[in-house]
Amino acid sequence: MTGFRLILSAHLAWLALLVGVAYPVAAQESKPIYFGTPTRSVAWFPLYVAIKRGFLHKEGINLQPVVMDSRVIVPSMASKEIAYSTGLGSAMIGASKGLPLKVVMILGGKTHLVLVTRPEIASLKEIKGKTIGVTRPGSDVHRMLNLVAKSVGMDSNDVKVLGVGDLPSRVNALRRRIVDGAVLSLPYDFLVEKEGFRRLAYFKDYVDVPIMGWTVHEERIRERPDEIKKIIAAILRGVAFAKSRRQEALPLLQEFVGLENLEVAGKAYEVVKDMWPSDGLTSELGLRNAIAANEIPANVPHEQLVQWTLLKETLAMLKNDPTFR
Repeated sequence: MTGFRLILSAHLAWLALLVGVAYPVAAQESKPIYFGTPTRSVAWFPLYVAIKRGFLHKEGINLQPVVMDSRVIVPSMASKEIAYSTGLGSAMIGASKGLPLKVVMILGGKTHLVLVTRPEIASLKEIKGKTIGVTRPGSDVHRMLNLVAKSVGMDSNDVKVLGVGDLPSRVNALRRRIVDGAVLSLPYDFLVEKEGFRRLAYFKDYVDVPIMGWTVHEERIRERPDEIKKIIAAILRGVAFAKSRRQEALPLLQEFVGLENLEVAGKAYEVVKDMWPSDGLTSELGLRNAIAANEIPANVPHEQLVQWTLLKETLAMLKNDPTFR
């Protein structure tokens, strides 16, 4: 049995978040299209907005998330068991090795990761020689930490890392003083700050690197380009909504991330609102940094990893759409 089938039932928990949208019977009967995602990351919040606000429904698309280990997502996509994923690094690594995958747009143009430490650690340079909790050595989180350390003049060997698993496990390791700091994200950074820990550094302030994209099998690009463009358009509408209609976006952000109230959601919004690119693109530097962070050989052509054609066609279409703001 494949990893996808083993964890397909996990998407039912997500559906509980989506049932609040009243759609006509036709939408309920449309065939679900599954996308794999390793976590309910704020990086793909605009996609959640597109689902909740009916932007995808208007395009006749019924997308449903399936929470999957990032190591399972790529083979599940390569075998076409899932149609899409929110992957970036793992997808590009797979594509660099010959898998028929392409990143067609960027969801998270900046990282949402934050280094939280014991209160006595007051600057990034003070983590030299300290132990920092990450998912596992060599993971995307570890690579991001190395980039941040390098940005302030440290070598990757200057910072010790301990693989402690998912976000709750990293929080637990921090609380039990197993580690001196941990790489976290919403809402955990806000939770532990109340306990006296220090939000030392938001990684996005130190490195220009995208962390999440919309990835698809090359065969689907050839056979269903219109479907892909409809999804891209809906996500871009979700980005525009999230950025321009703050008060309406806050309850959705609170619900999506699991924040305790709208006040905390407002604080979180101010931190993350600039991570969603309005055009779904990253800079050339950002792409190069993502390639380097994932240890992809520099001689791998960019067109083997990403394909922006459908995104740019969608942007041109939306430019002339008076309903797009």
